[in-house]
Amino acid sequence: MFVLMTNFLKANLREKYFLFWDWLFPVILMLGIAFFVRGQGYATFLLPGLVTFLLFQTLVYPIPFRMAQFRENGVLRLVAEEGSIKLFVISFLLSRIISSTLQVLTFLPIGILILSPPHINISVWVVLISFGGGLIGLSGFSLLVAVFARTVNSALGFAQLFYIGLSAVSGLFFPIEKSPAFLQVISQISPVTYLRRAFQYGLTGVGDTFIIDIAVLMTIGLSTAFTAIFIVNKELFKRLKP
Repeated sequence: MFVLMTNFLKANLREKYFLFWDWLFPVILMLGIAFFVRGQGYATFLLPGLVTFLLFQTLVYPIPFRMAQFRENGVLRLVAEEGSIKLFVISFLLSRIISSTLQVLTFLPIGILILSPPHINISVWVVLISFGGGLIGLSGFSLLVAVFARTVNSALGFAQLFYIGLSAVSGLFFPIEKSPAFLQVISQISPVTYLRRAFQYGLTGVGDTFIIDIAVLMTIGLSTAFTAIFIVNKELFKRLKP
């Protein structure tokens, strides 16, 4: 498993597309937003949403993209024939979790410095638990998205659809409580909503649904991950039958 994770991490570093979106885009985005709201009360509201937005991005694009590559290149079929598809997928997810962890450890303090939100009340343990719940919830969700992507282009299309759609209805950049009623209802089925609320509680102390948010994230993540692995196993089993 360690060798697989190491190879996946090396592959991430060789992909210029993801190097830009994973490491340069967050800084550009935060600098652009800080130009307008730095030091203002709105910056306090935006910080949890930005952390959620960037974490979602590091999972919903690379996971479907890589899985589609593995499918197109015949890697999944080879793994099913010669090894363990579960071990392969878990190692891949762990490599993305390591990358995402490094990114959050880098960009969270940078975001606080750049945005200078005036009302911060950080609970390290709550932030760590929120991050862990977010990794599980969004990784499982992204893996399920990947299952339905047959090609690299369709993977990017699906990722873009969910990235924009869920970000728009999850209250990342505007209070969902002030949105139309139908958006508030839709937001309740988005894992991004629960992660944003968990981070909000950990970074600002605002909110009273933390335990529920983490429970929902864990439920979504584990159920979607197991569903995705089951679908992949079933699909490959059919293809390998004589």
